[in-house]
Amino acid sequence: MNIITNNNKKLIKKIKEDKIKELEKQDVYFTKNSDNFIKYLIKNNINFCIVTNTNKKTIEIWKKKLPLLNQIQNWVCREDYDKPKPFSDCYNLALRKYYKGEEFKIGIEDSIVGFKSLKRVTNYIYIFENKNLYQNEDCYLFDNFSIFINK
Repeated sequence: MNIITNNNKKLIKKIKEDKIKELEKQDVYFTKNSDNFIKYLIKNNINFCIVTNTNKKTIEIWKKKLPLLNQIQNWVCREDYDKPKPFSDCYNLALRKYYKGEEFKIGIEDSIVGFKSLKRVTNYIYIFENKNLYQNEDCYLFDNFSIFINK
């Protein structure tokens, strides 16, 4: 049983604030070809959503550093749902808000908690650079977003 005291809450808050300050100083980069993938989705009017356990304040920092992210219309961030991954609340919310009856629901994840939450809502899952997860689950492994772009 975890007991969170006021002192622990203050410490957690301080750690998060320090993390945000550090992120503001750091350079941020897209994963290989993910920017091209995002451009492809936007250019071809493909309905998609970014679903993340990350809070909106951090997302705003990313958007300042990577302006292409501002062109993404559909986001589900940590403040938007109650239970974090590995629960499926985030993906269920994304489906309720943004799914328009497309033939396929395809998800991309890179962690076991993300995979567990995603596998409850879709059958097509791509795993980014996580060979251990790929070897133990029914999913597709990739290390470069160019596989998703029609040439």
